[in-house]
This record gives sequence, structure tokens and C-alpha cells, in this order.
Amino acid sequence: MPRPVIAASSSGLDHAVQERVATGDYVSALQVIGAAGGLGASRAALLRASVAQALFAHDWDGAALQVAAAAWAGAPEAERVGSAGLVAGFAAWRLGRPALALDWFDHAASAPVASAGVRAAGAFWAARACLRLHDLGGYHARLRQAATEEDTFHGLIARRLLGLRIGPPRLPVPTLRPIGGFLVNPALVYGLARTESNFDPTAVSPAGARGLMQIMPVTARAVSGDAQLDAAALHDPGLNLGLGQRVLLSLAARPGVRGDLLRLLAGYNAGWGSAAGWASGVRDGGDPLLFIEAIPLPETRGFVQRTLTHTWLYAARLGLHPLGLDDLAAGRWPRLALARASYFSIPPRAANWNVLASLPHPAHRQQFARSGP
Repeated sequence: MPRPVIAASSSGLDHAVQERVATGDYVSALQVIGAAGGLGASRAALLRASVAQALFAHDWDGAALQVAAAAWAGAPEAERVGSAGLVAGFAAWRLGRPALALDWFDHAASAPVASAGVRAAGAFWAARACLRLHDLGGYHARLRQAATEEDTFHGLIARRLLGLRIGPPRLPVPTLRPIGGFLVNPALVYGLARTESNFDPTAVSPAGARGLMQIMPVTARAVSGDAQLDAAALHDPGLNLGLGQRVLLSLAARPGVRGDLLRLLAGYNAGWGSAAGWASGVRDGGDPLLFIEAIPLPETRGFVQRTLTHTWLYAARLGLHPLGLDDLAAGRWPRLALARASYFSIPPRAANWNVLASLPHPAHRQQFARSGP
């Protein structure tokens, strides 16, 4: 029996596509898109590009290129979507066809339907393709193009490569006061809190993660050593920030991470039990930037890029080292320092950027001070 047509206006369309992609039924996912009634050309292209991205993430490069190219060509010129060109470029890149990848990345960078992040990614990867093709003029031109999107992940890397100044951007800078102080670069704490909760200490995710750094109660109890820790306590900003850093250090010490910042962030978002299952199988050729693009979970892929972007922007705002930026710009794997004795402090001028101070409850401060690492 044929499946019923799913209306384009139905909130179930995206779910129907994602459900099939999650089970590896890519053909059925494309059929659902094709059968959807009243689906606009650009939305259909976006959905097909998401299927192509999943194919790429699961190492089906030839199929990913074919589906992404069809998604691009299937829309009128004014409705072509950058994500289709971007995925086609990634697939061609990993297939060892840099000239074809360059064409697709250029399409992504100039697509009429594309976010600033997609345009910057297209231009940045086009620059990388030019470098592989020994076209230095094209390399610098496309880096400059990517750098115009200065608040994006790829735009910030491009600016670093060109020696251009970053920020300081206009960002909310609440005064964060973790119990126990900063155990890692404060810019990373700011970046995570911005990405996870937008600095809302009352935030609760559908899964039950709580507070500024969106910590699950079971995780908080494990890292604090307090099996009776009340979930409501995670809404205390100082306690949440202190425990969140301990979660980071705990993840960083795991055998599959060992300080690797990219796997650390992926594990923070997806849970290391999930990330460990796919992280070692990503075919990145030793390229950390390709690793990010090939993360199979769309939410986690976006989380890693957004968190690093926020981290670098807050580093510029606070006058701190942009953790991982120089490494990624140089093609190196960024790392989180594991030295527990290395405390970081925010420059004094940051104290003048007053917003909302985090004043932890004294009982929580004492509890955190007593608990082991």
C-alpha cells in the first residue's frame, strides 16, 4: 500500500524525513519529500540537502554528491539553497576531486537562499580547495569573502588566517562566578553558557538538563560526589558553572577524548556514550575541520560550531586567548588543557561590563568545596 501524501504545511514532514534518515532509509526519505503536497522549491531543496548531508556523514560520498547536486538543480535559480552546494562540495572534496569541490563551494557561497554561516562556509572551503589546486590568488580572494561574515564559525577562522581583528562584538557579558573559580579558559565557559541556555539560569531542556550549562541531574550527582544533590540546586548559577566545568574535565580525561576539544564538545552535547559510538568512525583524513562537517548528528554538528564561535567571540570581548582558533586555522586538532592547577582569571576591565552577577548560595559553595573531583 502506498504511503499517504504528507502535506508541506504538516509539522510531521520534517519528522517523517528525519525518521527515515535515522534508520538509513534514504530512498524513502527522498520519496516522502517528492510526494509532499504544496512543497515550495527551496524547502524541498533544503530537505533533500539534509538527506545528502546524512549520506555524507555516513560515508556515502557518491550518493551524497548525487542527491545534493539534484537538490541544487531541482530548484529555480532564485531559490537554490546554499546547503545543497555545501554538501556537494564536501562529498567531492572527500572523493578527491578538489576542482569539482571548488565549483560547489563557490555555488554555496553565492546561493540566493543561504544563511551567513553557509555563505561563509562555502567561501572558506572554496579557499581550501584553491589552496589544494595551488591557486593562491583564488585562496586569498575567497578567504576575504568568508571573512566578511565575521560572526560565523568559518568567518572567524578566515579572519584569523588573514590577520584581521576579531571583535569585540556586541554580546551580553554577565558576570559569571563559578564556585571554585574558573578551571578552564573562561571564554569556553561563556561560550557554552551562551549556547546551552543563553545565560538563563532557570532553563530546563525537554530531556531535563538544567541551568546555565544544561547539566543533567544524574551527571551533576556523579561529578559532585553527592548522590542526594537536588536537581533544583542546578539553577544556582555558581554551582551550575562549577559543576559544568567538572563535567568538561571529566569528559576530557576519557580515553576516547584525551583533551581533544572537538570530541569533548561533541560528547558534552550528545553524551559520550553516544559520541563514542560514532566519533572514531568519522572519515576525516586527519583533518579536524572535516571531522566537524562529518559529525552524523545535525544538532551536535551545529552545537560544536556554535560553541566554538561563541567561545572565540567572548575571548575577543574579554581579552582572552581564543581557545582552539589558532589550531583550527593551522589545521591542527584543538585541545583542552588538563592541568587542574591552571586557574584562569578574567582581565580586570571585564568587571566594568556589568550585567547580572551570579551569587551562589553559601551552602552550595561549601558543598562544592567538600566534594572531590
